[in-house]
Amino acid sequence: MTELAFEDTVYVIVGLGSVKSISTVMEAYVFLNEWPMGMDKPERTIALKTCKAALSGMVDAEVARSTFEAFARRNHLLVPRVNPVLAAKAHRGSTGAPDQS
Repeated sequence: MTELAFEDTVYVIVGLGSVKSISTVMEAYVFLNEWPMGMDKPERTIALKTCKAALSGMVDAEVARSTFEAFARRNHLLVPRVNPVLAAKAHRGSTGAPDQS
């Protein structure tokens, strides 16, 4: 089995204030495999099977990333993507620094 890198890293919340980056199919597979059984949901099963299929070469890594991201979103684990330029402008505006635009 290979790791198969994602084009875009998926960031998930793993604890209060803790974020984990998932950048390969193998990392997603391990994360899903370690998910508590009492919290098992159909989207986890689908994502797990898709990751396993990607590791076997049956589907593309981006299909696995997409299903993993859907799992994370449905379980409120997905860290939203932030545009760094907009975040910098918002931060600059909140600090009272003059806007350079």
